[in-house]
Amino acid sequence: MPRGYRPIVVGPHLLRWRFEPGVDDSVLTVIGPPGADSRLVVTLHGWRDPWHAITGFTVTDDQLQVHHDATNDPAVVASGFVRAAIDHALALGWDPQGRGVTFPLDHVAGAFQPAPA
Repeated sequence: MPRGYRPIVVGPHLLRWRFEPGVDDSVLTVIGPPGADSRLVVTLHGWRDPWHAITGFTVTDDQLQVHHDATNDPAVVASGFVRAAIDHALALGWDPQGRGVTFPLDHVAGAFQPAPA
């Protein structure tokens, strides 16, 4: 398995995914099974890495609280979100078994949509 990818099974598909948080936008990449080089790439517009959005911190009773101004949707990118992205891409015709295909999706305002060409 390529480094940094986590496995996920959706229907008959054994896939792998990784999430790369960014300063302004972030990217979810899902790759097909070994032997296929199909790729689902979901750009989460406006999803900011909280570490890049730190506005300050406070210490209260020996507890450090870090404050940031990132308001992300979803708050956490985990397997449920990844599954929803895969299901949406499959419904739009993505073939995880395909060869040499990158299937782009956007996630904006809580919804998936095809990325502009």
